[in-house]
Order: sequence, then structure tokens, then C-alpha cells
Amino acid sequence: MSSYLLVSVEKQQDARTKRLQRDLDASLCYASFAQGLTPPPRIAKKIPPEKRNTILNFLTAAGLVPKGKGVNLGAILLHSRSEPEPPPASKHTLLSLPPEMRNRIYRFALVESQDVMIREEYNEDGLLPPPQEPALLFACRQIRDEALEIYWQENTFRVEVENLNAFFYKRWTRKSVTRYHSNHSFSLTGNTDWWCLKDWLKSVYHSNCHGFDSENSNRDMAGGAHLFDVVANMRGNYSWRQVNEVLEKLRPVLVGHNAAWGSDIYWY
Repeated sequence: MSSYLLVSVEKQQDARTKRLQRDLDASLCYASFAQGLTPPPRIAKKIPPEKRNTILNFLTAAGLVPKGKGVNLGAILLHSRSEPEPPPASKHTLLSLPPEMRNRIYRFALVESQDVMIREEYNEDGLLPPPQEPALLFACRQIRDEALEIYWQENTFRVEVENLNAFFYKRWTRKSVTRYHSNHSFSLTGNTDWWCLKDWLKSVYHSNCHGFDSENSNRDMAGGAHLFDVVANMRGNYSWRQVNEVLEKLRPVLVGHNAAWGSDIYWY
């Protein structure tokens, strides 16, 4: 009984082999015809070597031959090309590097050679929040802890203030100046505005922000820069009401240099 089963299995394998050989011969003929080649004879070993890979690539693309598998065609072993292996994942990550090398990378990515401009921006809903920090600072907690001070302390920021309205600047400075002591200067544009200047001076009195000086102010606004020195000298010894009285007495001096300081037009 066992001998009968063995013979039966051998016959089945022979039939399967012949069927596979017939299918492959037909596929080789089709593939070579599609390539403009002379259809190969049934004996696969007579296929010219330079044509074997071309034909086999067609069979592989058609799904008749699995990728990366050897095929024995009439004593000729053809081997289809397997898909390229992906490169091994690097074991080195940013956080695996030495701290001094990470700091060099942080400085290369975060520190600008020119001033970083900070200005008001609007959309249909109104004034946008201050600019977001670089995306690298949000990669993970460790990178943020290590690189945050490099960004804020080693860059120089230039804040654009229009019509002396420091509302946007005060929002930005709550983080950049109060927490990280960033270096920044001002680019003043627009018109002089006494009431906006007074509001800015009051914020400086309460230590909420910095004021501008004559070096980074335009010609028309240079007079107002000296009032920040007055506020700095009186702060801590006098109330804001007393400081405000002094500022109002100094306003005519500003008007003498620039009549626009006497205007009560609100630019905002």
C-alpha cells in the first residue's frame, strides 16, 4: 500500500513539473515576443544569456515568477531580482550624540546670522499671536530643555513697532524678555503718538517690558526715547501718578522739537 502511494505521488509531481514547464515555456515565448525577440525554443538552455534576464524580468513583473526565487528551466537556473533590502536603520540619533555636538547642531539650526524680525501680523480674525518658536524646539522635551535658551539668548531680535503702539511687543516680551532675557532692539515706523508712548512708558514703569533709546529710533521719535530714562530714574521712589505728572510737564519740550507730539489723534 505504501509503495502504491509513493508511485502515485511521484506521478503527481511529474505532472506538476511538466505543467509548470509548459506554462513557463509559453510565458517565455510571450515575453520575448513582447520585447521584439525571437521566441525561444522549448529547450530553455538555448535562450541566449543576454536575453534571459530580460525575459525573466517580464515573468517576475507579471507575477509568474516570485521575486528572489530561483527557476530551473531545462538545466538553466535563472534567478529573479529581489526587491532591494532597505538600508539598516542607524543606531545614532540626535540624543545619542555627545552634549557638545548636540549644542553645535542646535546652534546651526536655531541661531541666525541676522536679526530675527518680530512684527505684527493680521488675518480676518484680527491680530495674530506672536510668532511661534522653531519646530525643532517642539521635537521632544529633552531637546526643548537643551536648546530653548540657545534660541532665545544667542539670537538678536528686532521688534517692529508702528505708531509707538507697544501692545504686540508687550505680548511677545512676556516670554522672550521676562523669562529668557533675550537681546532685542526696535524698528519704529509710522507716526508719533503721545498716548501710545505714555502707555509704553507705564509698562516700563511696571517692569513689563523695555523701552527704546535714541540709537534705534527715528528722528521724529528720538525725543520720546529720553522719557524712558526719566521713568527708569523715578521708578521705585515715586508712584505712577507722580511720574505721569512729570511726563505731562515734559510734553511741551517734545512739542517744541516736533509739533506732532502735541496732536491728540489716536492712530489706534
